[in-house]
Amino acid sequence: MAAERIETNTTSPTPRSANLRALLALVDGLFFTLLAGVVFLVVIHWLVVDLRVMPVTRARLVEVHEYLVDQAGQEPTGDLYFLGSSVLLEGVDCTVIDPALPEGTQSYNLALMGAGAPQWMLIADALRQTQPSWVIMTIDLTGVTGLQKIPEEGMAIAEYWNFFTPAAHDRFSKYFTPEQLAALDKSDLASLLDFRVFPIGAFDMYMREVSKPGLRYDGYTTNFKDPWVRKSRVSDVSTERWITDKVNKATAQDQQAMDEQIAMIDELIGWFADKDVRCAMVVAPVNPRLARAFGDAETERVMTQLAALAKRTATPLLDHRTLLSESDYADHVHPYEPGRIKWSQRLAADLGELVTRGHTSTEHATSEHTTRGDTTRGDTTRGDTTRGETTRGDTTRGDTTRGDTTRGDTFSESVPSETGPDTTGGGR
Repeated sequence: MAAERIETNTTSPTPRSANLRALLALVDGLFFTLLAGVVFLVVIHWLVVDLRVMPVTRARLVEVHEYLVDQAGQEPTGDLYFLGSSVLLEGVDCTVIDPALPEGTQSYNLALMGAGAPQWMLIADALRQTQPSWVIMTIDLTGVTGLQKIPEEGMAIAEYWNFFTPAAHDRFSKYFTPEQLAALDKSDLASLLDFRVFPIGAFDMYMREVSKPGLRYDGYTTNFKDPWVRKSRVSDVSTERWITDKVNKATAQDQQAMDEQIAMIDELIGWFADKDVRCAMVVAPVNPRLARAFGDAETERVMTQLAALAKRTATPLLDHRTLLSESDYADHVHPYEPGRIKWSQRLAADLGELVTRGHTSTEHATSEHTTRGDTTRGDTTRGDTTRGETTRGDTTRGDTTRGDTTRGDTFSESVPSETGPDTTGGGR
């Protein structure tokens, strides 16, 4: 019995040593958990922040902001910047527009997929600091009827890369929800955790590209001249399905949502005007099939508010709704090559005149919609009659090359009329 007691005593740990071992095991667990967390954050930082392994839509947002920050540190050139959604991204080639601008002035397509006024506010401070001559806000008629909600990871990007300066926060915070503002107050570590989904998203976008030959993402994130993605048309069945979905979403939006979007654009115009940066609004071309489904009443509701904003802020409003035909679109809303050429040519003519002649702030503002192919405008606010030259509100121009008999200046004969398909600009 004594021998058994001795053997038992020599093999059983004392309570003190057992507690010490348990404590060491707990410390080891915490240490390795902490180490794993640090390694995870380091890997996420390396992949997302350093290598930009993220969906191209998110990567482009970062690249646009960093481009603007870089430009702000250089001598102002008075360039022209386009803001817009994927409709602008797909529809405008700045290499077509640049030759029409004054020597030394260039245009840049800073469109972001799914973007509207809330997204523009995120980069508004960086953009204003570059001191451009003009900011062109491209309005997607069906997109302006509702707010484009910025997802959590988008706000995390804005926090991590310091998009929202104190000045921008003071000016724009009233347009963001408490949850969105809270995301801007997160720590960098918390934002890195939000980035954990980006590598998977990047892989998904890559697989879409390689599996669909009609897409082109190569160079998209840092291409600010001709960043288009779509290379071919989708099927008519897919287009009709998307049109139905688009109309259902648009008509479900309430008036308050559109009022908020218009108020944001108004605020942005004032923000840029504070630093003597001119703004213009361009209503993007609308696929005729979508326009028919959307309905005249809904279109007029939107255009009436945009025209009122243009008049109130003395902001040029260019209405390009009816510029393109159905065959100019890759799908329900996005132009592809033939439509891209036509719209870019039209913008080159319109903006070339606007920038080159140094118009006063009221020469293009509208009290009613200014449809370039419409000879029944009934207003003269697009051009005053005191310029000392033939004006846009003057009916004595003597030519009708653009389908408009109320013009008072000369535009390129090759720019298509809005009243019909183009027969000169790039062919189909």
